[in-house]
Amino acid sequence: MKFAATYIGEVLGNASGGLKQGTIYEGRLNLAVDVDLQKLVGINKLTFHANMFQIHGDGLSRSNLQNLFVVSGIEALPSTRLYEAYFEKQWGAKKVSLKLGQFAADSEFFNTKYTDVLTNASMGWPAIRSLDLPSGGPSPPLAALGARLLVNVTDQLSVLGGIFTRPAKARPTFRRGGSA
Repeated sequence: MKFAATYIGEVLGNASGGLKQGTIYEGRLNLAVDVDLQKLVGINKLTFHANMFQIHGDGLSRSNLQNLFVVSGIEALPSTRLYEAYFEKQWGAKKVSLKLGQFAADSEFFNTKYTDVLTNASMGWPAIRSLDLPSGGPSPPLAALGARLLVNVTDQLSVLGGIFTRPAKARPTFRRGGSA
C-alpha cells in the first residue's frame, strides 16, 4: 500500500477589470492510496486507487471575475469529496488494461501527470470541453463512473477508449452579484 498527500495553495489577485478587484486565497488537499492487490490478497495484476479532495477558499473566477474559463486549475466550490475510486486489471506485459470505477478522463485522455502543480487552468482539462459537456464532464474536481480500455499495440502505438456517466453534481452557474 502506498499513501500520498499533496497540498496546493494559491494567492491570486485582480487589480483591474472583472466584477470587482481584490485578492483571494484558495487551496486543495489531495489524499490518495494505491493498493497492489496481487501483493495484498494474491489477485494477479489488479490494483486499487482512491483519492479525495478537500477544497477551500474563494476562487478568483467565481468571486471577482465571473469568467467561464477559470483562472486556476484547482478552483472549485469549497467541499470535501471523494474524487477517484477505481480498480485496474492488466493482462500480459502491460499490453492490455481495463479500469473500472469513478475516475477522471483528463488524466489519461488530455494531460500529463505533472500539469496539476502548475498555476494555469489551461494546462489541464480543456476549458471548452468543460463548457460543452454535461456538468463539465469527468474532470477535476468531479470524476464520474466509467470504464477505460487501453491496448498497447506496439511500443509506439496505443489504442485508448472510455465511456463515462455524467458527474453527480453540476458545476456552479454564475449570477450577478457573485453568488454561485
